[in-house]
Amino acid sequence: MTANERNIADLERLVAALPQAERERFARIFHVVTDTADVVIPASMQAEVEALFGGLEPVLHQTLVRVTNLITLDGTLFNPLRQRRPHDERHAASVEIPAAGSDDPFCAPLERTTENSFGRVRGAHSLTAANLVPIERYHSVIIFDEHNPLAFTEASIADALETALAWARLAHSADADARYFMLFWNCLWRAAASRVHGHMQAVLGKGIHYAEVEALRRRLAGQE
Repeated sequence: MTANERNIADLERLVAALPQAERERFARIFHVVTDTADVVIPASMQAEVEALFGGLEPVLHQTLVRVTNLITLDGTLFNPLRQRRPHDERHAASVEIPAAGSDDPFCAPLERTTENSFGRVRGAHSLTAANLVPIERYHSVIIFDEHNPLAFTEASIADALETALAWARLAHSADADARYFMLFWNCLWRAAASRVHGHMQAVLGKGIHYAEVEALRRRLAGQE
């Protein structure tokens, strides 16, 4: 493997090849978790995935890397395939919410979104889907039944939170090492949402809390 062929997916292998003293120095500063995606692509969306990514193989076998600086508690999650995921960028300069339509897969989630190997969670107002290009092995999208992301209610938000927690429990049952839960809601373009349709996202990580959560945990525990 030449220097030009190296990428973030090789990080753990490159570190393992270092002399012992350098490996130990690296481990005192950085925590690295390498994993693979775990999604099921329904037959109804396989042609769409092939058109977007040049085949099913790149999506079925995605390498994911999470790096945490244990000193500064900065963290980054890498999935090289995410730079190729589709965006609704044509709407980014608009103040109007586009109507539901055939170009939005979240409007037909059972046919046009992936799922985890353990299936989906159906709430009263929401449904889970595995993220097509995840940042973790367990990375879910909690899709609202209501297309307009600003037309939420107290009931729909409470349901989305309950649905996300139910998904996290299922994921943890499937993999006991996946135990660090984080939920985030990036609504519309300025919050970096790649889809207009209302949705939250949930991840369940391994090894260590996500960086900012770990920083907060240490402050609360008086470990700083």
